[in-house]
This record gives sequence, C-alpha cells and structure tokens, in this order.
Amino acid sequence: MHFRKATVSDADFISEALKDILALHATGRGDIFRPCGAKYDKNAVIKLLYEEDKHLFVAVEGETVCGYAICCINIKKDDPVLKDRTVFYLDDLYILPSFRGKGSGKAFMDHLFDYAKDLDCDSFELNVWEFDGSATDFYKKCGLTTQRRIMEKPLK
Repeated sequence: MHFRKATVSDADFISEALKDILALHATGRGDIFRPCGAKYDKNAVIKLLYEEDKHLFVAVEGETVCGYAICCINIKKDDPVLKDRTVFYLDDLYILPSFRGKGSGKAFMDHLFDYAKDLDCDSFELNVWEFDGSATDFYKKCGLTTQRRIMEKPLK
C-alpha cells in the first residue's frame, strides 16, 4: 500500500465514501445527522484540492484506491490565552471496509503523522464521535489521547 496526494481523478471515490461516512453518523446519531447526502459533493472535493491549507490524500493498493484523508492546517497565533501553535487537523479518514483490520488504517495514520511532522506542526488533532467506539479504539491504538470533550444534554 502506498499513499499520495489526491487528484481530481480521486474526487468520485472521495465524494462517494463521504456518503458512507454520513450513513454511519446518521445511524449513530440520527438526532443530529441527515440520513443521506454528503459533507462535500464531487465539485466541492475538487475545490478542496486547490485550497492552500487543505491536504487530501488517498491510500492505494495495487490499482485500487482504498481510502482517503481530508486534512487541514490550523494556525493558532496571537491568541490572548492560547500559545501560538500549528495544528494538523484530520477532518475525515476513510478506509474501504474490505481493507479494514489489515493494518491499512494504521499505515495511513503513520503516513499522516510523518507528513504533519515534515510540516513542523506542533500537534495532530481530530474529532471522533462518542457513538463510534471502533473509531475511538482505532485512534487510541494509533497513539492519540483525549484532549477535551464536548458534553451535551438533549432538551428535546
């Protein structure tokens, strides 16, 4: 398996995979997520490819694109409370189900960690929904720890 920057030819794969991610979230938190659609359609994915602070990658096994990651760089500067820092933020990570549990995701994360280090980022961050225990467990196995929590009390 190897990893490369995503190209326009990967936009179909990414936009379709985003539908799978939404379906997972809608199943886990139907009170928040719509049952169909995607965060980005194909055209929006293509636009992301050209945004300076966005970094899109694909995982490739042989000739098969089997995963993607959408990342961005968040620069925190001149905050009156927080120290200046550069954060590599993982917005989305997806591996085709047939490639899961075989080390593909871990290898992809290691690639992203190395990329963030090469950019001299201070931190690698992501959000994970509490309902998705398998994702939380995966990220913990990759060495991530909980930084903070968002807590809620539904009122309806």
